[in-house]
Amino acid sequence: MVTHTIGAAIVTHPADWRLVAGPNRPADGRAVPDAYLANIPITVVPCPSFRDDGTYAGCVPPTDELPAGGVLVSLSPNLGLSELIPPLVSVTAPTASCQSIGGERSILAVATGLVVEACLRGPGLDQSETQVRAAVASMAWSPGPSVLK
Repeated sequence: MVTHTIGAAIVTHPADWRLVAGPNRPADGRAVPDAYLANIPITVVPCPSFRDDGTYAGCVPPTDELPAGGVLVSLSPNLGLSELIPPLVSVTAPTASCQSIGGERSILAVATGLVVEACLRGPGLDQSETQVRAAVASMAWSPGPSVLK
């Protein structure tokens, strides 16, 4: 297990997950991920993205396809969702964005000032879900500086 400080939160996660800084926050104040955790290589591109007609399209996923056994977790600032202690973790069928990269299960939680969204692909969905739940449960407020700037 590895522990990182992300913004004002401390999170512990499996050692084979990589922590990657999210895109810079846009000037218009839209919430974009502060960071990603993934057990696959990912590439973060500037965000937000806009369609040809100028409408907001959200952030481009940092991978085109989640491979077998893949886990992709985005950690975004909480701009107003209610936080519960301990955090409520919701597991659902894949969201549209998760399904678009081949995900088979989505997880959403609000914890320690962050919105945690995970996309999982089998095999090993139950084990991956357990790992995400453990990472969410580990989240605490950080007294020191973040590893992400």
